Amino acid sequence: MPIQPFNQNHAIKSMAFALEFSMELEPAVFAELATLHPNFSNELPRIEIPKIIKVNLDSAQIGGSPQSTDIGGVIFDRLMPDGRQELALHIRPDNISFRCTTYSRWADMWQRANRVLQFVLPTIIKYTNIKAIGLQYVDRFIYEGSPNDFRADMLFQNDTKYLAPSVFELSNLWHSHHGYFKNETEPHDYTLHDNINVGVNDENNRRFVDIDCTHRAMLTEPSDVIDTSLVDNNENLYTYMNALHEINKDILRDLLKDDVKEVINLR
Repeated sequence: MPIQPFNQNHAIKSMAFALEFSMELEPAVFAELATLHPNFSNELPRIEIPKIIKVNLDSAQIGGSPQSTDIGGVIFDRLMPDGRQELALHIRPDNISFRCTTYSRWADMWQRANRVLQFVLPTIIKYTNIKAIGLQYVDRFIYEGSPNDFRADMLFQNDTKYLAPSVFELSNLWHSHHGYFKNETEPHDYTLHDNINVGVNDENNRRFVDIDCTHRAMLTEPSDVIDTSLVDNNENLYTYMNALHEINKDILRDLLKDDVKEVINLR
């Protein structure tokens, strides 16, 4: 097959779990979260505390200092030997995300995230609630032939509902962005927001295709979804994440040709 996945058995370039907060965290909370690092430093050995600059225009007008610095978040991560991030937990004022660039299996990825989230979520929930739960996958496919010979129907089904039909007529670079909202009831009432962004690009005289899918469960009522264990129950954060994971697979099944799905073991 002239099109190969980013990895031997799958095409996932990166994936991320995310939670959005109903109220922003104050700088003092990031300092408190930083003290939790010893609990998971084996998983994420490095810590970084970014600073933000605040500009006070009123102070400048009356002769005071127009600027001040404060803690803008906290980052825990693990680097690969070449210096790239392998794992990263970013905690910002309005969200937290756990990102991985060395995907193996879904269950393994959740366990790695859960080993960290179980320590930081109880502190976060003291100051805010969760208003949305998110999951992002970036899948990459590489075309082995001459870049200008690539056609969309080599990778995608002609009748997929997630691409603009005109891309099947193109031989140059293109992108197709598609998003929508749906009302869901399992495990609880929420609004699903899906974004499917597909782009064809060139790098080092090779053509590649990125499929960036972001799925958000926008909760009807902000929730203190704090149970991050793997027990299968409707109050569990994992239940939401797994539902979004299944939605992602359904979208890829509609997008990709059968021979491509076979290569990446998508059934």
